[in-house]
Amino acid sequence: MATWVFEVYYGTTGLPAWTDVGANNLAFCGPDGFDDTVAVAAWQDDTHVVSGTPGADVCTNPHAPNVKYVDATHFDSGGGSEVLNDANLVATECCRWHFSHGSAISMQDVEVFAYDGTTEINPMVGTEIQIFERGVGSTNWTELNDASDGVGGSGDAFALQDQAGAATSHYYYLAISVSFEEVGSHTGKIKIQGSYY
Repeated sequence: MATWVFEVYYGTTGLPAWTDVGANNLAFCGPDGFDDTVAVAAWQDDTHVVSGTPGADVCTNPHAPNVKYVDATHFDSGGGSEVLNDANLVATECCRWHFSHGSAISMQDVEVFAYDGTTEINPMVGTEIQIFERGVGSTNWTELNDASDGVGGSGDAFALQDQAGAATSHYYYLAISVSFEEVGSHTGKIKIQGSYY
């Protein structure tokens, strides 16, 4: 059977581990942590796994990692600006999508896109999102959603690298950074899809 699982490296008992987010959500927060708002046009300073919108903080010890967009080729994971590349951004600072299958398969045409949570062709409202795929030699963020410019939805999907090697598990490591274009609470979804052979 084929399954996708969205995982974040955090802890609930003191030891971090790759943990299925399940029915929970990611909350992108301001500099004072959970429940702190992100200023308009700023990028998030904190990321949490939460039980609702915003709900209760689920990632208690340690919290989910946070990767913040600085500019097209830099990020900040809490220690100041760093050059964006596979050496500086470690896998456990990313979110990951885990695809598993009962047989050894290869992955192709995998892509992610952000949308308003209802209609897949519509961008996420009031939101700008930058995304980076780790482990493929990239050195630049890619704009996934920019509602004010009409970027987002399934028509602006971000293509992930094919994984031709046959295996029962495939992992995609992604850094996600969010900025809001207007005051208010903003929700939406990020979807991954692809094919295997």
